[in-house]
Amino acid sequence: MTPVMPTAADTTQAVVERPSSVRSSPLADRLKAEAEKSRVVRDKMADGEWTENVAYRKGKPFKEASSEHRVSVPVDWSFTKSKEAGLFSQVPQVILTPKHDKYKSAVPMFQRELNTVLIEDVKIDVTMEEALADVINAAGLAIVMCGYTATFEDTKVPSQDTSTLTAEQVQMAIQQGAITMLPVKKRVDCQFFGNRLSPSQALWATNFKGSDFDDADWVGYDGSCTWASGLREFGVTPERPDGLKPDMKEKACGGAETPTTLSDNPEQSELADDSEMMSYTRIFYWAARQDPDEKYLKKIKTIVWVNGIDKPVIHEDLPGQKWDAASKSFIGVTKYPLRFCTLTYISDTPVPPSDSEIGRPQVDEQNRSRQQIILQRDRSAPMRWGNINRIDPMIMASLMRGDDYQRIIPVNGDGNSAIGETARANYPAENWEFDRIFKQDQMDAWQVGPNQTGSFNTSGRTAAEANIVQSGFATRQAKERGKIAKFFCGIAEVVAGYMQVFHDVEKETALLGPDGVQRLGAWDRNTVAGAKFVFTIREDSTVKLDSSQRLQQIEKYLNLVGKSGFVNVQAVIEEYTSISGYDTAKFIVQPNPPKPEPPNISLRASGEDLQNPIVGPYLISLMQKGHPVTPEDVEAAKTLLIASSSEVAPPPMPGAPPGGPTAMPPETPQPPKEYGPMERVTKRVNEIGG
Repeated sequence: MTPVMPTAADTTQAVVERPSSVRSSPLADRLKAEAEKSRVVRDKMADGEWTENVAYRKGKPFKEASSEHRVSVPVDWSFTKSKEAGLFSQVPQVILTPKHDKYKSAVPMFQRELNTVLIEDVKIDVTMEEALADVINAAGLAIVMCGYTATFEDTKVPSQDTSTLTAEQVQMAIQQGAITMLPVKKRVDCQFFGNRLSPSQALWATNFKGSDFDDADWVGYDGSCTWASGLREFGVTPERPDGLKPDMKEKACGGAETPTTLSDNPEQSELADDSEMMSYTRIFYWAARQDPDEKYLKKIKTIVWVNGIDKPVIHEDLPGQKWDAASKSFIGVTKYPLRFCTLTYISDTPVPPSDSEIGRPQVDEQNRSRQQIILQRDRSAPMRWGNINRIDPMIMASLMRGDDYQRIIPVNGDGNSAIGETARANYPAENWEFDRIFKQDQMDAWQVGPNQTGSFNTSGRTAAEANIVQSGFATRQAKERGKIAKFFCGIAEVVAGYMQVFHDVEKETALLGPDGVQRLGAWDRNTVAGAKFVFTIREDSTVKLDSSQRLQQIEKYLNLVGKSGFVNVQAVIEEYTSISGYDTAKFIVQPNPPKPEPPNISLRASGEDLQNPIVGPYLISLMQKGHPVTPEDVEAAKTLLIASSSEVAPPPMPGAPPGGPTAMPPETPQPPKEYGPMERVTKRVNEIGG
């Protein structure tokens, strides 16, 4: 379905004020003529190289019939899939960084909302997959149209602010005529989108020579849609007096042109019912580059022509962009809603050839080489010769007919001189070398080797050389991955701009909750430009990690910051458990609160200290119980001290008389049994006294 833009203001939203349709016939005619020039250039590419690139990837490179058996090597298929996975294998998280500290509380909430919209509404994973196939294989160019669509219903609202009045007071004021009701359009439903468009629909200024299409004077596309969608998108409103009207259906529909397509299937190019289809051309341009009286350099305007209607049905300021006098900047969309992506740049060529187109000569050579191999094998079937002078004519006739397979042939005498095998033409060995060279040339052009395609490298290489090759490949791939990341961020920035102007309070509340909406309120959407947020993603975040790599990443993170106190450890453990394949509701439990650690006391006490009626009880109680001292502990300690201090007579010495002394007399020192010289003071014999 074709993108649809809002045609009326939502009374619950900040309304984008747009002037009446600006009609400048000379400007409109000039842009229409430039679009026709661009269409000629584009159609030449689409009918030639672009369609051929898609055909080669599908394995159908031959347009004309041939009696010879031909081989098509599916190089584009495998290389395109490998490069797609290397450049973008998962949807990254958009990281928003505020330029001003006062927006810090709002940034996480808007970041969460934006990432949800990109995944659920825009379906950015599907969009990026389709766009990568275009830029790698088909055209070297990918385009995505970002926008906002909504449906409305007619209703009436009070002409005055009634927020301070009750419902009964409002009703009474209406009945008395103090408040009048005004008819308005109220939004019923809305959605943000980012749809991939075929490169065969793209239009760009032919005088543009750069690589960043936001620098082009204008960009556009050819589209088609149903009459119902076109009437909603381009229909007449008070802001669009020249828009489509229901009585224009006969002019706009029934004669829709067959859109240019890169598919070689004619059935896909036919419209099912062109009586309900209409074709149109849409252009976005920087107003200051086309109108010398325009004061704002970043103002974007859009103009639309519908096939069958001579004059533009829309020529207005871009919906989703609004000038804020306080900040002197535009709020909302500040880039072209039509996003372009290329992976390389050739001087003065904004649309470069794709990788498939660059490798086309090598693929053709390899196809021709494989075809020659097949022909050689077919025409080099084993053949035998026979000596008609030594073989019976009936046997010879049977051999020539080839009725039997490996039959026994009767001969008279030595058969080597009667029958033998003719020499076959062997396929030249150098042709196999050429085949290897073709493959190497293709890998050089694509910069994709066996390891990057998931295969083993059969050539013998050292580990150091392999590391050098991998490092070079990673450098080039990182550059192209950075361009894909920039393309992704451009889509996110345009979608965020539309979200800033056409946000839905009810959906925000359901997604973020009342607290989140309150935090988001720190960012006044009506006065703060979206450019105050910086859109970034890590380039390597587009590459998907397997479960083991992710688990290692979590382990390293948890070991590093788990005990810092700044991290929600439970959330990290839940993700680790989920990736491991376990049910978090079953395996994750709240830990028991830790028991209070017993007091760690260091005490140096002598025997006299232990006899103190205060120190002793405390020490005994802490050592035995680990809790504060009670009066009972003091009494128990006193009893213990009294019992331990009572004198106990030592046993008498053996042989001592009754009542004699209990201690032995001091022992008289005895000389050693053997005398010897004193131990040397100086150990080294060469020193003094040695």
